[in-house]
Order: sequence, then structure tokens, then C-alpha cells
Amino acid sequence: MRLKRVLQITGYGTLTTVFTVTLFLVVLEITYRCQLIEFYKPELKALNPLKPIVSGKKILVFGDSFSADQHSYVNLLRDSFPEYDFVNASISGTGIQETSLIAPDRIRAFKPDMVIYQVYVGNDLTDIHKPVNQKLSLSRNIYWWLSDKLFCLRFLNYRLAQYKHNLGMNVEVANVRAIDQFTTESYSQREKLYIKSNAAFISQTVLLAPPMEKVFDKYQQELMQFTNLLHEQNIPLLVVFVPHCTQVNATYRNRFALLGADMKDSLALSTDDYPFYNRIKEKLISYPNVSVVNPLPYLRQNEQENNPLYFANDIHLTPHGQKQLGTHVCQEIKMTGWVKKN
Repeated sequence: MRLKRVLQITGYGTLTTVFTVTLFLVVLEITYRCQLIEFYKPELKALNPLKPIVSGKKILVFGDSFSADQHSYVNLLRDSFPEYDFVNASISGTGIQETSLIAPDRIRAFKPDMVIYQVYVGNDLTDIHKPVNQKLSLSRNIYWWLSDKLFCLRFLNYRLAQYKHNLGMNVEVANVRAIDQFTTESYSQREKLYIKSNAAFISQTVLLAPPMEKVFDKYQQELMQFTNLLHEQNIPLLVVFVPHCTQVNATYRNRFALLGADMKDSLALSTDDYPFYNRIKEKLISYPNVSVVNPLPYLRQNEQENNPLYFANDIHLTPHGQKQLGTHVCQEIKMTGWVKKN
């Protein structure tokens, strides 16, 4: 009888826990999707230490970790166009789905004269759909499957990573970037995990090969929703494509081949007008207030063996890479004629 009583109590406790966790996630998901509270206020404050001038001209920047870096190309834009207030609303680890949710409030708050949206070819599609399969652990598969559907899980995971970093428990990124020589052992664990789950995910993304082609359709729908929001308010949009390092030259492609990535489409990966970029450009070209920037040819020309654009063991841009990206974006902004000097 005692054992039966214990089982009854334990079962009741388990059901209560499951119900509580489920209810918490449902409430958080609704709150996140409706943006009922400010989820990324610390990021906005950190990237914009000076308050924007209320009546000044503003350029609002959305993007992921390439733009959210404290030393990103956005700083060069600020120096190049001092008459404009650049508000960096970028958030590491986010993609077009999060941007579509966050953008309306940011646009209402800052009333920008122009918006820059930074695309990253390397993982913008895997942000929407992660390659779940038997090569991964059960817990990884469950988390990736759920996070494709629950945005709040991505947010909680992001906040946990930030918390660990602040406590000095999560220093992998800093450690990896500090190593100048490429080694398979030192390379970013996150990238190796993606390669383990799907060795061809890079070429499938760049070239829009199955199964990424279907994911791209969803991505493009979200991007068009974001574009239409700006079009309705007559706000110019500059879409900047940051290429994956393997698109730049053979050195990066060889490294990823050593990591286990499928690089059989190396020739196609090296083309300037690749499908991921072309499809979006063709969709946006009809909008008079939209300009699409492809820095790949410029970055390829400015890659230097002794001063590389990308870190040896990480897919992000080095300070030199950020500078080159910023230089090219500055040129493109001037060409649009949208930015007027006082």
C-alpha cells in the first residue's frame, strides 16, 4: 500500500510539473510572438550607448551576430555618416522570423529614414529548420525540433548562453577566435554540429538544393512581410548579404572539407550570382525603395593570406573582414542616393 501511495504521489507530481512547464512555455510563446514586453532591451542598450537624437535622422540596422558585434561594420557606418544616427537593433542568434516580430516596435520607436537588414547566407535557413536526424543525440533532436516551432525556446537558450558568458562559463567563442591557425579540433563546435547533422547543408543553402529549397520559400515569405512593412511606410531598405566563408575562396572550402562538410559543389559555391542571393534579388527588384547588396565579389578581392576576412576557426568576420564589409556597404549606401548630407 505504501508503494502504491508513493507511485500515486510521484505520478501526480510529474503531471503537475509537466502541466506547469507546458503552461509556462505557452504563455511565454504568446508573449514573445506578440512582443508584449521588451525582450532585447539589454542588447539595444549595449549596442547604442548614446541615446538617439529624438528629432535627428536615423538609420535602423537589423541583423544577427555579424551586425551585433561590438566592433562590427556598423561602427564604420557611424563614422562615415556622422549626420545620421545609426540605431543598431541587431541580435545574435536571431533570423528573419525574430526580425519580423521585433521590427514593428523598433520602427515605431525610432521612425527611421532608412533600414539596413543584414542577411547571413551561412545559417539563415537553418535558423528556420534545423537538420534533425539519427546522427545526433536524442536530446539535441528534441530541442532542435521544438525550437523550430517554439520561438521562446530559442530565446531561453540565447539568454542562458548570455548568462553563462557573463559568469565566465561560456568562453568558447573568445577562445576559438584567439587561435590563428586552423585545426579541426579548435573549430567552432556549433559549426561541426551542423556538419555532423548534414554534411551538405552549406551547398544546399547557397544553391537552394533540396531540402533547403522548401525552407527558403518560408524564409522568403518572412522577408517579404518585413519588406512590405517598410514599403507601406515609404522607408528605404538596404539588404546586405554576408556570404559564408566557403564562398570566398578555396582555402575556406578546404577547411570545411577537413571538418567533414560536403564540398563537391565547390565550383558552384564560388560563383558571385548564387541562387540564394539571386532569388531574393529577383523578388525585391520591383520595389523602388529596396536595394540589394552582394559584397561577395568585393570581399573575394580583398581576402589576404596574412590578414584574412574570417577567423581561422570560426565562421565570423575578423576586424579586417568587418572593415571591408563596412567599406563596401558605405559605397552602396552612397550609390542609392537615399542618404543626404547636411
